[in-house]
Amino acid sequence: MQSPEEHFVEKWIAQHVTAEGYEGRSEHSRDYRADLLADAEKEGFSKAAIEAHIGKLDERLHDAVTTETEQVMMEEDERSGARSVELPKK
Repeated sequence: MQSPEEHFVEKWIAQHVTAEGYEGRSEHSRDYRADLLADAEKEGFSKAAIEAHIGKLDERLHDAVTTETEQVMMEEDERSGARSVELPKK
């Protein structure tokens, strides 16, 4: 079962994180962090309480943006008929 902090973060990510404008830059995740923390404070959650339950917030947001970006790219490939190619991991 999720803690209230985890639930808040996951719900916030689902409502706010998009791939639009993302180019792998970490400052995009920092923009989200500021917005999320402002909303969290309104709900009574501190950054320390959130990170106690989910780990580093910046990493979670970066992962969310990366996942959203990959999903959008796959959907665009499907619509265009392009085939995805798996690149070797470094």
